[in-house]
Amino acid sequence: MALLAVTAAAGGLAEALALLLVVQLTLALAAGPASPIELPLVEIALSPSVCIIVAGVAALCGLFSHLGVAWLTADIGSTVLANSRSNVVARFTEAGWPTQAVQREGSLQETVTTLSARTSTLANSIAKWIAQLVSLAMLLAAAFAVDPATTSVILIAGALLVAALRPLTNRNLNLSRLFVASNARFAEEVSGLSSMAMEVRVFGVQVAARDAVEALNREARLRQRNSRFAVEASSKLLRDLTMLLLVLGIGGLIWAGQENVGGLAAAAALVVRSLAAAQGANTAHHAAVESVPALDALTDRLEQLNSGRITTGRAELSRLDSIAFKSVSYSYNPSFPAIRDVSIEIGSGEAIGVVGPSGGGKSTFVQLLLRLRPPSEGSILVNGQDYLDFDAQDWSALVSFVPQEPGLVEATVAENIAFWRDIPRSRVREAARNANILDEIERLPKGFDTMLGPRGTGLSGGQKQRVAIARALAGEPALLILDEPSSALDAQSEELLQSTLNELRGRTTLIIVAHRLSTVEACDRLIVLESGEVTSVGSPSDLLRQPRFFRRVQEGPHV
Repeated sequence: MALLAVTAAAGGLAEALALLLVVQLTLALAAGPASPIELPLVEIALSPSVCIIVAGVAALCGLFSHLGVAWLTADIGSTVLANSRSNVVARFTEAGWPTQAVQREGSLQETVTTLSARTSTLANSIAKWIAQLVSLAMLLAAAFAVDPATTSVILIAGALLVAALRPLTNRNLNLSRLFVASNARFAEEVSGLSSMAMEVRVFGVQVAARDAVEALNREARLRQRNSRFAVEASSKLLRDLTMLLLVLGIGGLIWAGQENVGGLAAAAALVVRSLAAAQGANTAHHAAVESVPALDALTDRLEQLNSGRITTGRAELSRLDSIAFKSVSYSYNPSFPAIRDVSIEIGSGEAIGVVGPSGGGKSTFVQLLLRLRPPSEGSILVNGQDYLDFDAQDWSALVSFVPQEPGLVEATVAENIAFWRDIPRSRVREAARNANILDEIERLPKGFDTMLGPRGTGLSGGQKQRVAIARALAGEPALLILDEPSSALDAQSEELLQSTLNELRGRTTLIIVAHRLSTVEACDRLIVLESGEVTSVGSPSDLLRQPRFFRRVQEGPHV
């Protein structure tokens, strides 16, 4: 900002000098072609030709200074935009899963686009405001030096006018806050409509969904109109009323017998030019005021993300020998714990199936095991030590996960399997083979280098699932957690999956959450979760012989 102020000051002084010389040259030429030109403030007389040269040099200096101000202003705005986006993405990725999971649909996108862009506009407007104020100060200083009386009258009147218009600034700020809030709701509604496109079409509610979005669109339009009108009206009022005061002030001085016509003309010209700088400063100020609510909203989002960080230790973890849940409970709502007093031990290389009714706590159990959520009560020990003590990177290198609905990025098949990890192509290929999708990948137009569209467009549901399994296997994890891995697979693919899991048994600890008994019947043990509690633990054959468990299996499609 210091360089910006210095550059703006140089431009303002150069412009003031050029304007003074032009005014004096015009007055001298009116008196006669050969009349010498008296420079104000200094007792120097210049010929018209020399005066023109000096004025031209000053004008060029002003031009280059203004270009410098424009570049510096643009650089400040773009830097703030990039830093803001980087900060938001960093805070989001560092936030804990509980905080990420409760973000509204489209909230992250709206933060890194609309709010970050408006914050950039704020920085840009502040930079312009500073530049215009410095330029204004230089012009008025020159005017005051030429004719103190004229300039003083106009400055006093202008200060009174600004004070009178102050309430409009506060109103503009309130209108801008309403627009920012309305625009955020519209963006979230549009994002929700995009994610629910299939359901909207299937249920035939396109018109109702479109009307809901359009209602928010109309509200945002009205609030933007009101906000922009208030800003433009305030700006125009200040400019036009200031010009009126200038005319009245000069008229009053002439009627009062002002004799220094040259000084009056020069001061008037400088003040008129300073009106443009004042107008620019006022416009930049209102643009900044209009963007302040976006900065407030961005700050709130960043604080929310930062407060949700889960702190882990730095202890090294090179192997995973045992996992033990010790009286673990977790509550989303203190009155209704999702997991209640779970105690269980899992040995290295063991295959564990987790079954139970919907809402029984299986998803929360998996999230606890993945360190996405820390226990509300109790502890989870790995190799006899609290698992939150271990370094996050060490943990991620040993633990992998296959979600029920895998997410694929718009990249090549190989990049989706590697997933931003430094994994050689040979391991990517071997992981695809183990996930039983290698042959299908090689039949794609460019094999592993085939680009996938958004959300994995170009692959079937079963293929996406097996790419996700390959992604998990590529890291050669010590603990592999699979949530409904066979949900999108046909009978043949499920048989191939079972073959893959059988090959992993004994060398990788497996946790398989499933509704199909066929998926977990080869596990060493089953854990039955009901209403957040472990109600049964045992081998599949032992549990199936228990009447209560067998009856639940037979009564419904889910276990």
